Amino acid sequence: PLMDAVEFYNPSGNAVDISGWFLSDSGANLRKFQIPSNTTVPAKGYIVFYEDQFNSDLASERFSFSSANGDEVYLSQAVNGVLTGYRASASFGPAENGVSFGRLATSQGYHFVPMAQRTFGRDNPATTNEFRLGAGATNSYAKVGPVVISEIMYHPANGNETLEFIELHNIATTNVPLYDVANPANTWRLRKGADFEFATGTTIPAGG
Repeated sequence: PLMDAVEFYNPSGNAVDISGWFLSDSGANLRKFQIPSNTTVPAKGYIVFYEDQFNSDLASERFSFSSANGDEVYLSQAVNGVLTGYRASASFGPAENGVSFGRLATSQGYHFVPMAQRTFGRDNPATTNEFRLGAGATNSYAKVGPVVISEIMYHPANGNETLEFIELHNIATTNVPLYDVANPANTWRLRKGADFEFATGTTIPAGG
């Protein structure tokens, strides 16, 4: 009983009125959903917008987020319907069903990564209506595993590239198939530093 949702946090010591601002998933069209009047983010507090707001007749152009390909979100300030040029944005990658993304500080800046738990406020709801009651909460820690990269050899001493390797480790207590069980031809893959497709049927045993 979940739906798309976007949470915003106000780190300042004063409430921020975002009435009339715009929410969108497109940098080319920032004015898809105008935030209703009397909408305020409390000091050091949160606000959540749900899909039945921005993917409804309330929006000038309906939208939802792509879990298969990843997406972007833009919050743009506006005065009397005119964009001021001030905005906050975030991009995120593909997501498993039910997994949210959160802002994480790293040595290279802030990134949006999968979270270990949803923290919209009502995160194990019995109904969609109950989920919509969530008003935001502090993020959980980042989701780790069940499969992690445990070792990399990228520069063998003798320069023999055939000795390069990437080791994966399953930190879970159950086996992890490296393919979609419902569609076995859809297998996991490595990209960028390596270009590799795992064979259908490949499984990493628990702790292996």
